Amino acid sequence: THKKAVERVKEPSYFFALKKYQDRLLEFYAKHPTFVAPASRMNEVVSFVKGGLEDLSVSRTTFNWGIPVPDDEKHVMYVWFDALANYWSAIQGSPDLQRYWPPNLHVVGKDILRFHAVYWPAFLMAAGMSDDELPKQIFAHGFLTVNGQKMSKSLRNTVKPVALAEAFGVDAVRYYLMRAVAFGQDGDFSFADLVQRFNSELGNSLGNFLNRVLPQVLKLTGGSFPAIGELTDLENGLLTEVENACLVSSAAFDAIAPHRALDAVFALLGSANQYIDKAAPWTAAKQGNKERVGTILATCLQVLEAVSVMLWPVMPKTSDSLRKQIGLAAVDPKNDLDLWPSKVRARIPGEALGQPAPLFPRIDKDKEAEIMSVLGLSEIGAEAPAKVAEENKAEKKEAK
Repeated sequence: THKKAVERVKEPSYFFALKKYQDRLLEFYAKHPTFVAPASRMNEVVSFVKGGLEDLSVSRTTFNWGIPVPDDEKHVMYVWFDALANYWSAIQGSPDLQRYWPPNLHVVGKDILRFHAVYWPAFLMAAGMSDDELPKQIFAHGFLTVNGQKMSKSLRNTVKPVALAEAFGVDAVRYYLMRAVAFGQDGDFSFADLVQRFNSELGNSLGNFLNRVLPQVLKLTGGSFPAIGELTDLENGLLTEVENACLVSSAAFDAIAPHRALDAVFALLGSANQYIDKAAPWTAAKQGNKERVGTILATCLQVLEAVSVMLWPVMPKTSDSLRKQIGLAAVDPKNDLDLWPSKVRARIPGEALGQPAPLFPRIDKDKEAEIMSVLGLSEIGAEAPAKVAEENKAEKKEAK
């Protein structure tokens, strides 16, 4: 990974009898085929263990930082031995914390999967834990490239995460990373794609829908939650889509697929924008049909309420801002409290609403260029692939 030559060293070491657990690990994987996800990573782990395990060095003597080995202070524990044990030892202080063992999920980078999916369960087995006491799943996420290229100082395409969050907002960056990349796979960070999704998905689909609804409510119903009259097929169809989106997104989050969860939410927002076009509350208002106006706008507000909860895991600040505008308190999650909007909630007519404010002001070309300059991405252009090829050639020559 770091392109440096291997340096072979020798030192005394204590070993963990890893190969003793090879057969039990393979039996455990066979009984629990989703222990590692995605499935491609499970295949890698099984293949590695089937290839034959060797006992694992778990102490060092060439430095003294670390936890001393009991009864032999010339040695310190190998960091991946004591660090993994902290998952368990850190929650032993109180019965309330102990209930979180075994963990349902470890989320790790793919480069440390072996430590979590091979060494860690073997350590726990050696400590006397049964298969039922082991972690339920290890999920390995991938790496990011930039504009199809690896991050490189010479190309100046490394991304400054703090500056990126300051330019777009933390929620928007988190949304982009969760939506544009299938979690568990390697993915590509594209500044142009981030801007496009910011404007079209966050700005147009979500922000524009809120902006089409709330000012109409303030103008046509006096700024409070309107009374709902008779529902037509339009309302019933949209409310059914809300409940379906809730089911799909919930299942996707549980499957560690936030991109699919967000797909469901924004498909719903697409339907909601189509609904308000077809229902046309402004036309009903011109006809003096106040009951119909109230029904349309109340339905839209119900959609926005459900969306605010479904987006919260990825965009908590946006969710809270949205909820404030539609007259609701911020989401306040608590253990064992189910806030998921599986059913559309009926609101009381007359509840006060907030004031409209843009969630995602559009990024125009001038603003885009300004942000690119701040991020140091302004020099990425047609010459970049040639630079990458030249750099890769130099690295291969150095490795030889």
